[in-house]
Amino acid sequence: MKKTFDTRGFIQEFKDYNREDDFSISALRLLFNYLENLEEDIGEELELNVIGFCSDFRELTFYDFIEEYGLDINDEIYWKDIEDDEKLKKVLQDYLQGKSPLVGFTGNSVIFRVF
Repeated sequence: MKKTFDTRGFIQEFKDYNREDDFSISALRLLFNYLENLEEDIGEELELNVIGFCSDFRELTFYDFIEEYGLDINDEIYWKDIEDDEKLKKVLQDYLQGKSPLVGFTGNSVIFRVF
């Protein structure tokens, strides 16, 4: 027996598991859409596993991602001096390409599958 969730129900499941602090609401919406698209792509339904999703996916601010993964944006300027979010998004997208699926961006954070 499977249960179907909409975005609201998906977010509520994270609250019910006391995992609402693992992702912002915007990130959970992106994750929900990403997982729905994944289901369509692979042709099968996914089980809602809140703990598993919290282990498999992360939301980090751009700067936390850069620090945690040791990115060197370029030799001429220090990454904290870059204030253009679109440039940061492109750098993070390029970095994740081939390493891990990018779920998306919200404000100043990136949501991705842990690798």
